[in-house]
Amino acid sequence: MILLGEYAVLEGAPALVCAVDRYAEAFVTQNNRNEFSVAAPSLDIEEQPFIMISGGKLRFDPNMDRITFKRLHIFKTIFESTWRFIDRKKAELPPLNIILNTDAFYSEELKSKFGFGSSAAITAALIRALFKAAGIPVSNSEQKADVFRLALTAHHKAQGNIGSGIDIASSVYGGALIYEMTLDKMIEQKIPQPVEVWRDLFIIPIWSGRSASTRKMVGGVDQLKNSQPSVYNDLMDRLKELSRSGCAAYKNRDSKTFLDDVKAFHQTMAQLGEKSGMPIISPAHQRLASIVESLGAVYKPSGAGGGDIGIAFTESADKIKTIAQAVETEGFKALDIKPAPAGVCLK
Repeated sequence: MILLGEYAVLEGAPALVCAVDRYAEAFVTQNNRNEFSVAAPSLDIEEQPFIMISGGKLRFDPNMDRITFKRLHIFKTIFESTWRFIDRKKAELPPLNIILNTDAFYSEELKSKFGFGSSAAITAALIRALFKAAGIPVSNSEQKADVFRLALTAHHKAQGNIGSGIDIASSVYGGALIYEMTLDKMIEQKIPQPVEVWRDLFIIPIWSGRSASTRKMVGGVDQLKNSQPSVYNDLMDRLKELSRSGCAAYKNRDSKTFLDDVKAFHQTMAQLGEKSGMPIISPAHQRLASIVESLGAVYKPSGAGGGDIGIAFTESADKIKTIAQAVETEGFKALDIKPAPAGVCLK
């Protein structure tokens, strides 16, 4: 759950993210066949056999239907990247049955997937499970950094080379993090900086009522960057300034500065949406901001905007229930989501 720094993080500014208690799971068991298999019940994918061929390439049954193949694209990319990493470590993967589960990222009540980065979570889980199967330890910070950087590279490739990687950082390390994207591809990605979760700052995640395409939002903002670079740069400079200030305020427990920065960040995201023609602050987010601010709290979308999740921030424990009741009266849904102190781990 991104607390602050959307869009600015893509330009190298620090962003603030918090892992939440929704977990993807990767189960691996060794089999006695000469092939692997993968199943993903969350995606309605039954067991699909595959083999590895020369060059670390994964090959499914050539008769696999197109829809299933498309749904397994991220898995294929992650597995191939991990296979090659394991090979470089002079280790081996035995034939495995793999089951992927992302049910926790879907709400039966709302009939929708939450925007909490399920693909990043399953990437981290799968890589950690494959490391375990290959006998590669993850017992110190350097080895965990291997999981992070491999997950970052593989997920970025699987997603068409878009995104900051902030969801990968959160999935691997857990807790609250200050994350900076390394823009120079020749420089190794920095490890995110952990910060203590601010327990006296209350965060209320709210479902806006619909999913949104991060790719579409980011693509629209990129068009503004190309067509009106001066407008884009002015807005991005403001977002970067607010993100730096807000991250420092969160770390230093400066509530006034942090809440002021969140409010200003929301307003600048709205301007970015207007200039780019993207509904970053959708009517739902506008309405939620109005409700939350009328109750003396602050609000902003979490992520690229348009839909998915928004967050209300308040210092008052007494306001949590009032805010939740107010947004639900308007047809939205306050979510029972809590910070998660741990990142990827073995069960």
